[in-house]
Amino acid sequence: MAGDAAEEKWAFCTLGRGAFAERMAEIRILVGRFGGEARAMSDGAELSFTPSEGLEPALTSLVEKERQCCSTLRLSIEADQGSVRLRVIADGDDRPTIQAFARALATPK
Repeated sequence: MAGDAAEEKWAFCTLGRGAFAERMAEIRILVGRFGGEARAMSDGAELSFTPSEGLEPALTSLVEKERQCCSTLRLSIEADQGSVRLRVIADGDDRPTIQAFARALATPK
């Protein structure tokens, strides 16, 4: 995916390029480790997981980090019977970037 728009530094993110690349890798590792599935939503993106030990603390840590560098995004962790979801809601010009990233995560390597 090198060069894909979903992997380029996001204009609304305050991380430097190196830190941004590290964060993207961290998200990919988290999704892989916990068997997550990503999908673009009309208002942003959703990562969904089957509940497992260590998942919610990992998601909480990620959300805390993301709130510091991508303050325009609205992030929430939702859980119900058999599912834990990280919702990322984006407005306006930010939305296509988040949707593209979700589609990229959903594409098998």
